[in-house]
Amino acid sequence: MRDLFGISAVVAALAFSPVTATAKVPAQKQSSVRATNAMSTIGRFSAAPVSAQTRVFNVSEILSNDPFGSPINEVFFLDIGAGSEVTGLSWDLTFFADAPSWLSEGTIALTDAAVTTGVFFTPGIGDNFPGTRTYAGMADYTDLGLNFFVGNDGLLRLEFWESFDDYPNDWDGIWQSGSFTVQYNQMNVVPEPATWGLMMAGFGVIGVTARRRKSAITKA
Repeated sequence: MRDLFGISAVVAALAFSPVTATAKVPAQKQSSVRATNAMSTIGRFSAAPVSAQTRVFNVSEILSNDPFGSPINEVFFLDIGAGSEVTGLSWDLTFFADAPSWLSEGTIALTDAAVTTGVFFTPGIGDNFPGTRTYAGMADYTDLGLNFFVGNDGLLRLEFWESFDDYPNDWDGIWQSGSFTVQYNQMNVVPEPATWGLMMAGFGVIGVTARRRKSAITKA
């Protein structure tokens, strides 16, 4: 059991083209850049005081396939509310890396839906060897300067990927079991006056309408 931060980098812009490597080398320490996507207004909704929330995501049997952005990578979306601020992460999960792939290569990207800001989370960072390990820990993104905001759609995007591709178009590792918990501040959005008018008009139309119509996974 390890207790690691496992945070490799912050995504602050659209710069996700994977680097092509010819041989495996020990992972280099990456610099972290604070995401600057603060929102005081969300579209036509004004941000009111926030409320702290958590969301648990089960990683069991999710494959770790190819480099970031590959069309075969597994991608999921969590609706955490428009403009919510992601403030931390805790985890207790088990990862298997199939040789010659390394445990340090299995990575999870947590970003906004447009993939413009977020973090790369690597629980096995530094474990440059294959096999199976369980990792547990927690990180406060606000203290680390890694907190970021999702967009107006409220979607947190999760992509499971490999920092080095040992098996192109196939899986390199498997997230065997466990989960991670996202900590976030949900914005209590308050519609502006004009928006309230549109909403009430919409409700009126709805009211009239209502009255009128009473994976075992095996590698080949």
